[in-house]
Amino acid sequence: MSLRAFPAPADASGLDVTLCAERALHWPAHATLFVADVHLGKAAAFRAAGVPLPRRSTQADLARLAALPAQTGARLPCFVLGTRRAILPAFGRFTGLAFVSPGRGERLVAVAGSRLFALPPVKKGQAV
Repeated sequence: MSLRAFPAPADASGLDVTLCAERALHWPAHATLFVADVHLGKAAAFRAAGVPLPRRSTQADLARLAALPAQTGARLPCFVLGTRRAILPAFGRFTGLAFVSPGRGERLVAVAGSRLFALPPVKKGQAV
């Protein structure tokens, strides 16, 4: 997937941001990516209540979300969990800017505010 984006007009935002067709806003000066109304698990809750909705919609959203940081350079603190190591994100706000790539069979769990999100497994050769 390639990033489809264009700079937002300066008079509209007052900031140097990029609007992404993947439904995100990228703020390069702070390596930050903004998304809204993610609603993870909402489709499953509706299906449980009898509303017919397509399966795997959450996985597709997570895959799209997981690809955006690599395409924009934005970062989220992540736990890297494997059978031989566990790497925790830095506790302090001004540390922990090192990039760590998961190894074979390791999982990533992203921290977004006060929530944790298991990310889809990284495919061989995929940038993280």
